[in-house]
Amino acid sequence: MNPLLFQLGSLLLLGAMGCGLYRSLRGPTILDRMLGLDLVIVCTLGITLLLGVMWESTVFLDWILVISLLGFLSTVALTLYLMRGGEGNGPE
Repeated sequence: MNPLLFQLGSLLLLGAMGCGLYRSLRGPTILDRMLGLDLVIVCTLGITLLLGVMWESTVFLDWILVISLLGFLSTVALTLYLMRGGEGNGPE
């Protein structure tokens, strides 16, 4: 893989990760914060994938599966928490 493409892709993903971190920290609602966290997880997956391609290693595929599973489970858990009345939004 061309190192220039790796650097460009990494910079774009880091910029998107910064936007996701900003939305996670400053989001006006809990759903905005959850969306920002999902963006950070997807960008982490992208950077891990780029490293795996750059270093020609298949070990990173295991990490991609673990990170994506943790991201999915955290989104589902937070959604269930909010549906059951977390953060004072549910019925008393």
